[in-house]
Amino acid sequence: MQGGEPVSTMKVSESEGKLEGQATAVTPNKNSSCGGGISSSSSSRGGSAKGWQYRVTAEVKHNITNTVVCRVQGEWNSVLEFTYSNGETKYVDLTKLAVTKKRVRPLEKQDPFESRRLWKNVTDSLRESEIDKATEHKHTLEERQRTEERHRTETGTPWKTKYFIKEGDGWVYHKPLWKIIPTTQPAE
Repeated sequence: MQGGEPVSTMKVSESEGKLEGQATAVTPNKNSSCGGGISSSSSSRGGSAKGWQYRVTAEVKHNITNTVVCRVQGEWNSVLEFTYSNGETKYVDLTKLAVTKKRVRPLEKQDPFESRRLWKNVTDSLRESEIDKATEHKHTLEERQRTEERHRTETGTPWKTKYFIKEGDGWVYHKPLWKIIPTTQPAE
């Protein structure tokens, strides 16, 4: 927050319909709450038949007041238009941003349930164009998840998350900046 106004700094478009930022996360058909006192929701409209497969729309809300501070529209692989509540409009041409290579810990250092490690066999099979093998690996993962869920249900064991907590009808990051960093309200 600067002078009582939420600040959102966006990073680079990541991949296929997903845009992530320091204070916001814009993901098709999802709601998310991130650090910085801002949460967002977005959706991609239509399908590839209509040529809208890259379309992104979002509203960014201040968590404490639930007021819309910014509306976003555009395409995740082209230009995004940010219209702020004060009427200001900014454009970000994502094609002109530098591509930053992801930094990912080596698989052997990842926890067993981290995504890249968990889906390694599926990914490797797809890279080798072994669709049937990839499907088998995926089925094995899904069956393991179903078995684990049945066990939790039978024993009354709640699902434990590492980074998110249930808040109302949704989930929020366990250490959002808007709860950690004291905010100052504008002087009246």
